[in-house]
Amino acid sequence: MTPEPGMPNSIEIGGKSYAIRFSLGTLKTLQKEHGISLLKSGAADLIDPEKLAVVLYYGLRDRNPDVTLEWVEENVEASTLLSMIPSLGKAISGRTTTVPNEAALEALSGTGSPSGASGGTTSTLVNGRSGV
Repeated sequence: MTPEPGMPNSIEIGGKSYAIRFSLGTLKTLQKEHGISLLKSGAADLIDPEKLAVVLYYGLRDRNPDVTLEWVEENVEASTLLSMIPSLGKAISGRTTTVPNEAALEALSGTGSPSGASGGTTSTLVNGRSGV
């Protein structure tokens, strides 16, 4: 069942459903205290296990006051992370997301073009001494 706009989504941890939501205050705190901008970087911060734990904790703590960061780190299994992405994405953006495939996750963690520089991005003015 899809929650009404503004209502929390839920994620499953250890076979139990937990409400998760991100208010503007939560987003502000994540940015100010942890340097995590879910609106700007989106999924890029979610591939870092330390940042992901913090994001999950902040999303859970509003509706689940007994949840601590240590609890999240101990109870969220790596094998369940991909299945959480649609609910987590919906809680963050309000939009339905799909589970990315392995290639999409790999692309998030890399830098630059996966196929290398294209002809239009190189310059004949660059020489071996550029940047010196």
